[in-house]
Amino acid sequence: MRKKIERLVREYIHSFNMLPTEREFKDKYMDEYKWINENYKIKYNDFLIELGYDPYKISDVKNYGSLSEEEIYGLIKNKIKDFIDRYEYVPNEQIYKTLPLPSLKYLKARFNITYPRLLKNTDCDHINGFKIYKHIPKEVLLRQVKLKIDEYLKNNNKLPNKKAFGRFKVGSVQFYEKRFQKTYYDLLESLGYSLKLKHKPLIYKNYSYDEIFELTRNEIKKFVGEHGVVPTQFQYGKLNAPSEIYFKKRHNLTYNALLLKLGFEPINPGEKYKYFTDEECFIRFKGEIERFAREKNRLPNGEEFQSLDVPSYGYIKKRFKFTYKELIKYLGYSEIDFIEGYLGLKEEEVFEKIKEQIKLYVEKNMRLPTQKQYNSLNGPSSYLIKKLFGLTYNQLVNKLGFNVNRKNN
Repeated sequence: MRKKIERLVREYIHSFNMLPTEREFKDKYMDEYKWINENYKIKYNDFLIELGYDPYKISDVKNYGSLSEEEIYGLIKNKIKDFIDRYEYVPNEQIYKTLPLPSLKYLKARFNITYPRLLKNTDCDHINGFKIYKHIPKEVLLRQVKLKIDEYLKNNNKLPNKKAFGRFKVGSVQFYEKRFQKTYYDLLESLGYSLKLKHKPLIYKNYSYDEIFELTRNEIKKFVGEHGVVPTQFQYGKLNAPSEIYFKKRHNLTYNALLLKLGFEPINPGEKYKYFTDEECFIRFKGEIERFAREKNRLPNGEEFQSLDVPSYGYIKKRFKFTYKELIKYLGYSEIDFIEGYLGLKEEEVFEKIKEQIKLYVEKNMRLPTQKQYNSLNGPSSYLIKKLFGLTYNQLVNKLGFNVNRKNN
């Protein structure tokens, strides 16, 4: 059976160029999977290791089973040395994972070895006489940082703030502050950058109020014409317009408020409601609901309501203390308005419409519908009739002029 399993794994690799995951193997070869559990009593991944594979690199299939510990260490040493020659520092664990080498989990399972010990065993934990596998040399770090900052300056015409720096993926701000014993901006100054570049240079100094907003509107309009959507805050930062910080400090406008002022939809449709009065909000809610109702002839259900241009339930609950049904009631609607064809009907019109539906049922079936059969019709349920009008099903039928005692044939 073991040889059969080895053959099945090889065939799977040949067909898909990857190892089967435990779930895939179990689904495809249930009998063989049971045999592993019953005879080996080990985990599926451990069994793959016995076969010589690294189960933690499913799509990078190599069979290390024929290699000794010494040969595997030699393979790793050559790759890491190549990396060191190219980049001048020892890769950390995260970088090691990207190399075409046995995974650390595989090495842990097979040789019970940690990454620091692996580096030591392969003579890769020292360069130029000092230990740096956890620390890239300062000059290498700063060279990487300057490349990233120069690129950012070229694209954005300002220095990166701490949040933007975090996107460079060259280490956290806190790491550099601790390593160089300087605050973030002191470090940038020490690299030769002027802190005057923290924000975009204000080249709009001589523009009037109207000119500033018109220029910004045209820049966003141009972006929308090219991409079909308004720019995100990050994308806006690359436009030839005053920064969002300028609008915040000079005109007390958030980015979404700026978009609204310029006639664009905010990134989050519900964001606009922050700038409406309660009365304006309710008018907009009702307008969205009635736009839906004109097409469907009923109120939107909860899920449909959230697909409209309205804020989230959380926002509505927090600001107005309303659930969706409470909001509907406040706007002057009834639960019966959720049923197609009953939207906006007066009480007598509701009963007349129900009567027509029951009449059609009787003509077709030669008998009155039972309560259960009535509830399957496209109309208000008996539960809703009881809730809204205080009538049981029999009372409803009697009110509509049908003889509830008439025997069904």
